[in-house]
Amino acid sequence: MSEQEKKKLKVTKKTNNKRCIRVIELDEMWHYCKIKEAKVWVWTAICRDSKKILAYEIGCRGVKTAKKIWEKIKHIPCKCYCTDHWRAYRSIIPEDKHLPSKAETYTVESYNAVFRHYIARFHRKTKCYSKCLNMINNTVSLFIHFLNTNRQLLSVF
Repeated sequence: MSEQEKKKLKVTKKTNNKRCIRVIELDEMWHYCKIKEAKVWVWTAICRDSKKILAYEIGCRGVKTAKKIWEKIKHIPCKCYCTDHWRAYRSIIPEDKHLPSKAETYTVESYNAVFRHYIARFHRKTKCYSKCLNMINNTVSLFIHFLNTNRQLLSVF
C-alpha cells in the first residue's frame, strides 16, 4: 500500500464540520433489461458511516453515467471516495480524494448483495428480468427509500 493510500485511510470520524462525510463508497452492478444480452448498470453512492444511499444512477458502464452520479454527489462535503479500479471513476473523482481499492468498498458491495437478495429481478441466475428501464428505476427508487428509512428491519445491517 502506498503512502498516499495510508494517509487516506487515517481519516478520523471526528471532524470540525458535522456535515462532512468521512467516506463515500461508489460501485456499480449489472442487470438485464428486455433481453439477457442487454445489460444496464445501477450505480450507487453510499455513506459508509450512516449506511444511507446518497444517490443512484441507471445507465451504461461508461463515463457518461459516472458523470451523472458524480453530479448528484459532488456538492456533498466528503473526505474520501472509495471505488473499485474501474477507469470511469478516475475521470470524475479528484485524485487527492480518490481511493481506488476493492478492499475499501465493502459497504456498497454488501448493499449490492442486499439488492440481489431481496429483489427477484436482480438475482443473477433467474428467469426474472425487467422489460423496461422505467421499471428498473421504479424498483431501485422504492427499495432505496425502504433501505434508507427502515434499515433496522433488516438484520444484515
